[in-house]
Amino acid sequence: MSQPRPDRSSDDILAELRDEGVLPGLKRRDNAVAFQVPTDNPSTPPRHQDRLKKMERRLEERREKVKKSCPESRGDLKKQLSDAEVRRQELLDEKTARISKKFAEKAAQIKAKRRRAG
Repeated sequence: MSQPRPDRSSDDILAELRDEGVLPGLKRRDNAVAFQVPTDNPSTPPRHQDRLKKMERRLEERREKVKKSCPESRGDLKKQLSDAEVRRQELLDEKTARISKKFAEKAAQIKAKRRRAG
């Protein structure tokens, strides 16, 4: 058998505890309840500031990782530029090959459908 329902609702009990001062700094949103706990050191920065500092640190670390070395001489600069040009051309060739292969496959499918239909 089920237990009898209490006379008071949870909202009534929480209101009574708040009135008695048992629940200081209580924040409410609909049915959710959050307790606001005083910090030991009120001068500590909020979490938002800590997160921002962490993000800045991570961004700086990433910048350091990605940082490219400055060319020492004209020869180094020419080599870097030619390497970049070669890489760009390779990427362009790969993409062109992929596109042409895709269109060739589509053309073959269309041809096969026409043969079946005709």
